Amino acid sequence: MSSSVHIVLASSSKRRLELLARIGVVPDLVVAPDIDETPLKKEKVANMVKRLAYEKAALVSLKYPNSVIIAADTAAVCSNKILGKPRDYDDAQRMISLLSGRRHRVYTGVCIGYHGNLKLRLSESIVKFKKLRTSEIKSFLSRKEEWDGKAGGYTLQGFAGAFVEFLRGDHSGVLGLPLCDTYKMLQYFNAL
Repeated sequence: MSSSVHIVLASSSKRRLELLARIGVVPDLVVAPDIDETPLKKEKVANMVKRLAYEKAALVSLKYPNSVIIAADTAAVCSNKILGKPRDYDDAQRMISLLSGRRHRVYTGVCIGYHGNLKLRLSESIVKFKKLRTSEIKSFLSRKEEWDGKAGGYTLQGFAGAFVEFLRGDHSGVLGLPLCDTYKMLQYFNAL
């Protein structure tokens, strides 16, 4: 698809670039917004990802006011614990061990803005991992690219896809950008 509008992806995520390419969108520019992603006190995960997506889009739109801005944020939650991007190996191990044999929710907020008009959507999915053996966890963690920078410490596009016994919701939302919502919002702004 071609568009006459300038599109900016407010994210450094390679996964989001790949997802946008699936719907024929190639951003003209990729900008990683520098915002504090710390959850607010007593903030629910769904509200957090929406807030962060909105803040990213709003910040980048200040610099590129005549561009369509696409921003998103993803987090997982299991046992009332927010699982953002792991800080290090030990944090990734904690996350994957927590997810082993359990269901968890993955939330992705996506915000698209153009000329000061910001549209916001939320994707919610439920994912269940099979019970993982210690050797499977160690093997998974030995591949840093599988968990580093990934919400919940994994991505379905990688090795962790083999751990999924059940998924209800938007597969692309779990990957980091709900494509149907994104596509509809881009259509709204005549950006496709």
